[in-house]
Amino acid sequence: MKRFLSLLFFFTLSLIAKPYSVTISGPFEDVLFDITEDYNKDISVVGFSQNYKQGTHTDKTYRSAFEYLDAVGSERGEQLRLLRLDENAQINLDFFNNLSRFNRAVSLVKTSDNGYFIGGYTQNGELLLLKLSSGGTVEFQRFFGTKNYDRMNRLVGLRDGGVLAVGSSMTSRSRKDSRYTQGIGLNDIYLTRFDKLGNVKWTKKYGTRVDDRGIDAAEAFDGTLLILGNSSEGETRGITLMRLSEEGDKIWLHRYNSRGVLNAHRLIRLRDNHFLTSIGYYNKDSKEQTLLLKFDLQKNILQERNITTQGSNVLSDIKERSSGAIVAVGHRATHLKTEAFVITLDNNLKSMWQRFFDNFERSQFHALSLLHNGDIAIAGECTQKAQKTSDMWVIKLNRDGSTERISTQDGSLYSALRKTFKDEIKAKEITIDKDLNIKLIAQELYFKAGEYKLTSIQAVFLHRFNRKLIQALYPYKEDIKALHVNGHTSSEWGNLNQPKRYLNNVKLSSKRAFEVLAFIYQDHQLHTYQEWLSTILSSDGHSYAEHIMKNTEDKEKSRRVNFKIEVK
Repeated sequence: MKRFLSLLFFFTLSLIAKPYSVTISGPFEDVLFDITEDYNKDISVVGFSQNYKQGTHTDKTYRSAFEYLDAVGSERGEQLRLLRLDENAQINLDFFNNLSRFNRAVSLVKTSDNGYFIGGYTQNGELLLLKLSSGGTVEFQRFFGTKNYDRMNRLVGLRDGGVLAVGSSMTSRSRKDSRYTQGIGLNDIYLTRFDKLGNVKWTKKYGTRVDDRGIDAAEAFDGTLLILGNSSEGETRGITLMRLSEEGDKIWLHRYNSRGVLNAHRLIRLRDNHFLTSIGYYNKDSKEQTLLLKFDLQKNILQERNITTQGSNVLSDIKERSSGAIVAVGHRATHLKTEAFVITLDNNLKSMWQRFFDNFERSQFHALSLLHNGDIAIAGECTQKAQKTSDMWVIKLNRDGSTERISTQDGSLYSALRKTFKDEIKAKEITIDKDLNIKLIAQELYFKAGEYKLTSIQAVFLHRFNRKLIQALYPYKEDIKALHVNGHTSSEWGNLNQPKRYLNNVKLSSKRAFEVLAFIYQDHQLHTYQEWLSTILSSDGHSYAEHIMKNTEDKEKSRRVNFKIEVK
């Protein structure tokens, strides 16, 4: 057991500049279930910690199991916990709920004033909604649910500033309450919608005669709600997909159970207004694997993709980048150990890269947040070697999954650019010099005489080129001083004399450079990089000072824009 001194919790930090890995230890089990980025770029996480109070033995007789658990929970049990870490991984907020009974947080939603909605439940079956200010002050606390045993699985932020609590409830025994008339068997999907002030807008149950559980939800562009759940009967477990109106009225319900026993894990809305869900299924060796299922508002299945690993795997959380790529986190279990992992897939759900973390006895990722700069923050749990109980774990990765600050001094940036643009180099569209000059050399990329507006061919190329360039440069941002966009011209300008030719070409080359710079900066798929780009981008017009010579001037190739990366 971990060493315990009074109620003191102590922190073990392992910091590497911007990326970091932090474990937060307590005397018993400590787990994180959700993570978000604050508006000031801090990272906030929620979960639970177990603490212990010395109780007095009593011979009291308890009337129910819940009453007993409530009494035991006042001595030792799970307590909802919120932590906030700054950019240097220092904890600047540590909030305990400290109820008299077990309670754990499962979900965290940011509010417009940089505060928090926290969703969870207590051991005796009550659901819990907590509103905290940005400083950690409790603004209100709501207990809700039925008189039966309820459990929350997810709290989903809505566009009106409110939240939707998603979970399950045991069958209602009262037919007098119209909210529960659909609850007719075992557990039922249980939803409650709150406004931004924490007032209940509606609460409803949805179920069949079998066991139904609400797992996750997402809001569509039209305000309707998509619900992900599990439906179990005996040894069969399928997926429930349901669409509801804003008032919770059922529009359609679809059951998906083509693979036997299925486990629902996560549901997100994509930028194209379709939806993606992470589902677990069992292979022929009885190992859980992941199925990513994409569907639309009309319940049409658009795409399926299997994520397989050695042993079993679970993808606990998925997020979409502005580029359409998917980042997912979870864990893989073999007969040797359980280890956390992160994977990135392209917009066709094909794997781009994945990374496993095997430096603990046991580890799992539960949730991720894509940060303003494209980095990845992840929350979960880990068990240190020679320990039996878990610690909270927060890790921040570069967007490529690395954990080290990257330096340009060893030529790795040049190598990275060559690798990134290998297709463009092979097609003779660009060249990259060791001094980090990038030259656009394809004939269709040159400008016509006197013109500076981008052609449709130039625009298509730059859409692809710019995104690859910025994403390749970003891991090296600490060492990049500037990204220069240099405009050039040929030397002619009608019959004007040399001073006027030069000045007119200065103006023209500057316009060419500015057009390309603006094209980069205003690319909506690069908006997460805009703050950084505003510190490094510059445009310069060089007139015909660097025109291309081959015995005589090559006027066509002189009318160009090139890039120069300047390192510190």
